[in-house]
Amino acid sequence: MTERKGKNITVGGDLPFEAYFVESKNSKKGLIIVQEWWGLVNHIRDVADKFNQEGFNTIAPDLYSGKQTDEPTLAQKYMMELNVEEAIKNLKSSIKFFNDRGIDQIASIGFCMGGGISLYAASMGIVNSAVSYYGVLPNATVKYENIKCPIQGHYAEHDGATESIKDIEDILNSNNIYNDLYIYEGTSHAFFNNEREEVYDKKSADLSFQRTIKFLKSHI
Repeated sequence: MTERKGKNITVGGDLPFEAYFVESKNSKKGLIIVQEWWGLVNHIRDVADKFNQEGFNTIAPDLYSGKQTDEPTLAQKYMMELNVEEAIKNLKSSIKFFNDRGIDQIASIGFCMGGGISLYAASMGIVNSAVSYYGVLPNATVKYENIKCPIQGHYAEHDGATESIKDIEDILNSNNIYNDLYIYEGTSHAFFNNEREEVYDKKSADLSFQRTIKFLKSHI
């Protein structure tokens, strides 16, 4: 395994938590990577490394306090037990961690559950822009009418989460909020996750990554 550039850290605040941080020297741009329902697994660390290579300081907070799994039933249990307001406190502490290091242009990106939390963070006005991959958040409601920052979304053709795109677009457009929402033909939920061979779609993952980089470089 290639040695990682980043390091595991403890972030202080109201609720101290562990996180994976990758520094990009001389960059003032920060990106919060919000986990899928599996936990802070190696794939999320890989994602943090991948975006760091594009010039972003990245941090992936552990929203499950060390718990992780590769079993869907247990992952769903962890997701449903998650207190979203506490997760947002972790994101706010991650933002302060960035700010304390002179990193003041900050976006969030999340996958599945994390995609929902990324959009929730946007609705709370705590990030400069937000990206969501097939975002779902069953135990909280995103108030899209409160979003004031640019939004990008990546959705699978064969996924229940995609049914919400039209409503999201309508609300954002009615408020003149910049948004790019894409549907990737022939894909299923989690198509970006290269550790899940049954759903991974390299072509769509690569295209979505290129679009995300372009978006982030323009909007943070």
